Amino acid sequence: MIEIRDNFLTDDEFKVVTEILNPKFVPWSFQPVVPDEESNVDKTDNFQFSYTILPETLYYPCLVALFDKMDMEVHFRLKVNLNPKAPEIIEHGYHIDLPLPQSKTAVFYLNTNNGYTAFETGEKVESVANRIVMFDSHIKHTGTTCTDAIAREVLNINYMPKSVPQDKPLIKLVHAPDHALL
Repeated sequence: MIEIRDNFLTDDEFKVVTEILNPKFVPWSFQPVVPDEESNVDKTDNFQFSYTILPETLYYPCLVALFDKMDMEVHFRLKVNLNPKAPEIIEHGYHIDLPLPQSKTAVFYLNTNNGYTAFETGEKVESVANRIVMFDSHIKHTGTTCTDAIAREVLNINYMPKSVPQDKPLIKLVHAPDHALL
């Protein structure tokens, strides 16, 4: 199931997130969007800037309001991605972020542009600031570049929802305050 929610954070909460995650202040890493074997584009087009957010970083606290509004028990990975503007929209290749049973993936859009998230099922979610799309992690998806903004900026979250029965979890969760990592 794919769930889309607009205006996910309040205006004030969203402003804090976008000010803290301002691309000028993030220590970006240059890397492939998807592994080369999953990419359907030339290697010279399969790149993005990304940064993995850990709980001990100064970027983490601004995301607590986001976590509180999600059905999240624990997260496995938080990664902010920046795909620079391109002459045409490029889909990088369908993939699964983390193949963990019962887990979810969320894409939180930090800016509005003509890029999108496409799903192997045929559905497409446009990049609209303060929108979140949440889906079962086994659903293949792909991000894109954009042509109408300097970059497409998203926060990618891989997590276990609270709705997973805790009496027989398929993955043993480490419980810690404030949505800690495994």
